[in-house]
Amino acid sequence: MPASVTRGCIGRRVLVEDKGEGVLAYYGKAEFSTGEWCGVVLDKPDGKNDGTVNGKWYFKCQPKHGLFVQPKSVTLLDMNSTAAGSTSSVAGGSGAAGGGTGAAARPQRKAKAAAAAALATSAAAPQSSETAAAAA
Repeated sequence: MPASVTRGCIGRRVLVEDKGEGVLAYYGKAEFSTGEWCGVVLDKPDGKNDGTVNGKWYFKCQPKHGLFVQPKSVTLLDMNSTAAGSTSSVAGGSGAAGGGTGAAARPQRKAKAAAAAALATSAAAPQSSETAAAAA
């Protein structure tokens, strides 16, 4: 059974159903809809945004690499999965995750470090009172 994605998984490699692999960049509530949401930086430009929805910044990535999905659509990949080949980087999020050890964990630590660094700047992210009924 796949591991559940939580806030503590930010910076980890994930697989998004019908979209491919990426890095979990955000986990939590979002203004555009109710419930918990996962913001993922996809490896390929198969997403819908750059981490911004309706003027609110949740995380930062290249255009078309960001995607918000419900946690049930996200599978945590093996700890030895690396971020090599990713064309985007995590630049924001809602939490930080722990690190691994060994050569295979180095790209993962970089992604986690980027997520943690973005937390320090996320307070400066633009805020919006706009909401949307549909998921981004």
